[in-house]
Amino acid sequence: MSKPNAFSTSSLTPFSKSQTTRLARTSEPIQWTELSAGDLPRSLPTSNISIWIRTHRPHSQTTQNQQQVNEVIGMMHNNIEKVMARGEKLETLQNKTDDLQQGALQFKKGANKVRGQMWWKDLKMKLIIAAIIIIIIIVIAVPIATQVKAVTPSSAS
Repeated sequence: MSKPNAFSTSSLTPFSKSQTTRLARTSEPIQWTELSAGDLPRSLPTSNISIWIRTHRPHSQTTQNQQQVNEVIGMMHNNIEKVMARGEKLETLQNKTDDLQQGALQFKKGANKVRGQMWWKDLKMKLIIAAIIIIIIIVIAVPIATQVKAVTPSSAS
């Protein structure tokens, strides 16, 4: 009895699309020792097992390419997560900056108000001191002026 051709599908029992999808997504080639009963289609006759394994073993180049694609996808996912985290940090920083700017604006308004109040207080104090000095000068000068006036008319006559 001759062996069936590895590319002949007539000797193989068809299996479902989900099984082919699962087999196509494996990242490493199937080794003889890795196969278990769950890896083979249930309807596959035992005489066709070696053909099924040869025809469904992933090619090493395809596997390497798929591994590289998976690594790149993983890196892209990590980079996207980092960019999103950076965006969140930048947003938090922007919010803090806005809060500080609002606080600085309120501080400036409060400082200008206090400066105006202190200027008026200082002006009032200067006016009070000037008024006290003028009163003291008047209190001292009026009696002296009256004495001088009183002494001058009597000595002239």
